[in-house]
Amino acid sequence: MKATALLIIGLVLAASCNQQSAYVFPTFTGNGEDGLHLLVSSDGYTWNEVDDFKSVYLQSDGLMRDPSIVLGGDGKYHMAHTSEWFDHKIAITHSEDLINWTPTEFLYVWHDYQGVGTEESDGTTWSQTGLRIPHERDSLVKNCWSPTLFYDDRTEEYIIYWSTSIQSPDVFPESWNPYAWEEMNHRIYYIVTKDFKTFTPRKLFYAPKTNMVIDGFVAKVNEEDYVMGIKEEFLQQIHIVKSQKKLETWENLALDFWEDIAAVDPFVGRYVPGSMKRAEGTAIFKVEDDWLIYCDYWWDKSNGIFKTKDFEAFTDITEQVSLPPWVRNGKIFEVPIEVANQLMKHKTKGPGIEVEPIPQATWKSK
Repeated sequence: MKATALLIIGLVLAASCNQQSAYVFPTFTGNGEDGLHLLVSSDGYTWNEVDDFKSVYLQSDGLMRDPSIVLGGDGKYHMAHTSEWFDHKIAITHSEDLINWTPTEFLYVWHDYQGVGTEESDGTTWSQTGLRIPHERDSLVKNCWSPTLFYDDRTEEYIIYWSTSIQSPDVFPESWNPYAWEEMNHRIYYIVTKDFKTFTPRKLFYAPKTNMVIDGFVAKVNEEDYVMGIKEEFLQQIHIVKSQKKLETWENLALDFWEDIAAVDPFVGRYVPGSMKRAEGTAIFKVEDDWLIYCDYWWDKSNGIFKTKDFEAFTDITEQVSLPPWVRNGKIFEVPIEVANQLMKHKTKGPGIEVEPIPQATWKSK
C-alpha cells in the first residue's frame, strides 16, 4: 500500500471538518536494524505508510525494535525501544515532530542488580547519573524487551515499563521452566519520571505468580479506570486485565493494582477457539465510542484487530481494517491532525532500508 495524494487530501478534509486528531502506528522491520517506520490513519481503520514505509529515523546505536511513543505534557514526543535482544538497558529519545529525534540515550535500569532477591531496587544507588552510566550486565539479567511509555495527564507522570527475565529457578519458581527457549521467565518491571532526568527505583509492575508475561500496553479508560493488554508467554495468548484499585500515583503503585491474569480469560491467542494464532504486541486506543485492540500474530506474520466497548466482549474486525500485510508490535498513539498531515507529506533524505525478518530461534544470548 502506497501513500497517495488522496490520503493527504482526506486528512486535510478531516481537519477542515473539525476532526482534531488522528493516529500513528510506529513499527520496525527485519531485526530492527533500519530504524523507525510509521503509518498514519485518520480513523483507526485505514492505514497509510509514511513515505512509502521508508525509515523516517535511524537510531544512533543498537537496534530499533518495539518502538513506543507518547505525546507528553511538555508537548514533545518521547520514545522508548528495545535496543538489543539480550541486554539490560532501555533506549530513550525525544522529538518535536516525530521525524527529528535526539541522539539515543540508554537507561541502565538493572545497574544495581545484586543477584536473586534484588529484582526490585532499594534505591540506594538510584540517581540521575547512575541510570546513564554504562554498567556490565549481570549474568542473570537476560533482557529488557518491549519498553513501553505511558503518560498520565492526571498525575503528570511518565511510566516506562518493560519485560525482563531473570535466569534463575529461584525467581518466580511457579512458572520456571528449564525447557523454555533461553529459560525465559518474564515479568514486567517499571520506573517513573516527570522529566526524563530523575527516575524512581525499579519496581515490579505486573508479576503474577504462575504466569510469564510480556508486552504490556496500558490504556486510560477514564479518570478512575485503566486497562492493560498483556501477553501470557507460555500459551502465546493475549488478555486484558483491569485496574482493581484507585490510583494515587504511579510511583506508589500497589503490586495488586492489576487483576491476576489467571482469573481473566484470553480473548485471542494460540489456543483460543476461532483464532489458533500466537499473538503478542497489543495496542489499545479509542475511536469514537469503541476501543480498538491491535495485535501482532508473529508466527503467521499478520495482524489481528478487535473492537470492544466494555473490555468484556470482543469482536474480531480484522477484515474491516486496511493495513499492510504485517505490521510488527506497533504501539498506536493519538496525535493532532496537523501532525498527521505533516507526516504524510514527509520525504526521507535517504533511500530507506528493507531487510527480511531474522527467525527468532536463531538468536542466542550472549
